[in-house]
Amino acid sequence: MEFNNEEIDTFANRLLIAMKKNNINQIELSEKTTLHGKKISQSLINKYLKGKAFARQDNIYILSKILNVNEVWLMGYKIGRASCRERV
Repeated sequence: MEFNNEEIDTFANRLLIAMKKNNINQIELSEKTTLHGKKISQSLINKYLKGKAFARQDNIYILSKILNVNEVWLMGYKIGRASCRERV
């Protein structure tokens, strides 16, 4: 799979899209992260959405599982939004 800069959106925008699609706010998303063994604070999620921070890979994994989206899509690359388990 090849990626180029023209096919990249922002992590912040993709996170916002996924949150809207799942009808979940920052506080709810933060609370759900604890079910995956790691708390991602509402403050950090807010920084992600403002583009002031970029998630580490482990946080991207957790967010993608909660929001049921593909990790690579969430990072901003131009691929389908569906998670791997939706495609099976």
